[in-house]
Amino acid sequence: MKVQDIMTQSAVCCSDDTNVGAAAKLMRVRNCGMLPGVGTDRRLFGIVTYPDVCIAMGTETDCRVN
Repeated sequence: MKVQDIMTQSAVCCSDDTNVGAAAKLMRVRNCGMLPGVGTDRRLFGIVTYPDVCIAMGTETDCRVN
């Protein structure tokens, strides 16, 4: 078995200006536990995970969904 046999073909990502609430909603709707962060140059600059979202939403005040 190869990675291509089990990986998600229609991946979703976020940008550096995506707010935490929108990222959480995207993870819920797309049933995923992480989002790659992709810049305007389409290069990966990091990832955000569901624990990142939980911590941010539990400690910050500006995590609303736009």
